[in-house]
Amino acid sequence: MPRLLAFVLMLTLAMAAHAEPLRIVTSIKPITLIAAEIAPADARFHTLVPASASPHTYQLKPSDRVALARADVILWVGPALETFLQRLLEGPDMAGRAHALGHRLENGQPNSPDDDEHHHDHGHHHGGDDPHIWVSPDEGHHLAEQIAHILSHKAPDRSDVIQHRLHAFEDRLSATNHAIEQQLSPIRSHVFFIYHPAFKRFAKHFGLEVAGTLTRSPEQQPGARHLSGLQEQLKTAERPCLLNEVQFSDRHWQSLTTGALPHATWDPLATTISVGDGGYTRFLSSIADSVMTCQQP
Repeated sequence: MPRLLAFVLMLTLAMAAHAEPLRIVTSIKPITLIAAEIAPADARFHTLVPASASPHTYQLKPSDRVALARADVILWVGPALETFLQRLLEGPDMAGRAHALGHRLENGQPNSPDDDEHHHDHGHHHGGDDPHIWVSPDEGHHLAEQIAHILSHKAPDRSDVIQHRLHAFEDRLSATNHAIEQQLSPIRSHVFFIYHPAFKRFAKHFGLEVAGTLTRSPEQQPGARHLSGLQEQLKTAERPCLLNEVQFSDRHWQSLTTGALPHATWDPLATTISVGDGGYTRFLSSIADSVMTCQQP
């Protein structure tokens, strides 16, 4: 009888544990947008970097550290983007909880949960120099697949729900991708001058030409020679468009141009996008809408 009672108690505790909502910490809001569409609806999210801040320079608050300590799953891009997280997330207590989504993403191979558990500190394996992986629909899809793997491993009893939500995400993404391709058709003859490389993956996916970049990193001020070269490019470019980001000043662009060149401001961190089903595709559409303001007659 005591053994039976002990077994029933253990079973009850196990069921209660499975019923607890997943606690998910994400580094930036675009990752939250994708994860919230894949995770069970009762999952609880904490996003570390405010949408108005830069993931390159953010400093953790005490509440962030508490959330990280309590999290079931921690999702970040990797040290190429969130340098402030590298030392913390490489700690042994983060094994199995912290997942660098940039790992092996470039070759289209989403991590399996087991692989990520053994390589939780290997975000530097992400190919290429540009860590802004969330602005491309193809790579957004890879991110969703990875997150579905990770969450299904963490909550196997809810795997069916997670897979169902992944398929719904894929349907929304496919439809939005097609709509944006049509929307951007009139502006493909323009050339874009961008603040820093965050826009490049979106541009490459949709066949837009990036002719110049103001700075490689927001922490690096562009040098006089580089600014002079950009100014010459702008003088000779046909149908140029200046793209700034809401997080940064446009004073350098103003200093480079004397006329009223078409310009737009876009938001790589999804400041105004609400979290929920369709959030990621609304984010992609918001980028396309911003780009279209550069359209010339």
